[in-house]
Amino acid sequence: MHRRRPASVRRPASNGGRSPVTRDIAASGIRFHGAFLGAWCEQFVPRPGTRPGGLYEATGQAFWAGGDWFTEMILAGYKGRPSKSKMRAIRARGAASTEHPSVAAHRSMARDILTRWAQTLLGVGVDGDFGTKSANALRAWQIARGIPATGTLDAATVATLTGAA
Repeated sequence: MHRRRPASVRRPASNGGRSPVTRDIAASGIRFHGAFLGAWCEQFVPRPGTRPGGLYEATGQAFWAGGDWFTEMILAGYKGRPSKSKMRAIRARGAASTEHPSVAAHRSMARDILTRWAQTLLGVGVDGDFGTKSANALRAWQIARGIPATGTLDAATVATLTGAA
């Protein structure tokens, strides 16, 4: 059974049904599930100010600031009430969010997606293994944009890749 999204999370029909994130991804030439990734980002990690008061506003703020966005996502209810309760208890104890069983798995998955997305943008073989060829291509890309040439997907690079810089 298909459930209709509440009006607060439906994508507006303007712009041909394409969100700003989806348009940005399409404009950058990404072919690796760009529409899905754009829609997912718009929903769960919206850029600050694009969804004031929305369910995932704190998640978006943490994501675009390079913070602990997945914890915020869990606290917003992404993984359901039991998971949210577990994260609240972890936070109340002052423990690391990595104690939550979903955090490590999702961080790994997000890193894999980011790696494949960067490889697509860089025009190197998309295999999810950020090896020497990917690192060298990224260094050249970083130099061309005037950011430190680390060859890694550090915060400055990710911010520039996503257009948040």
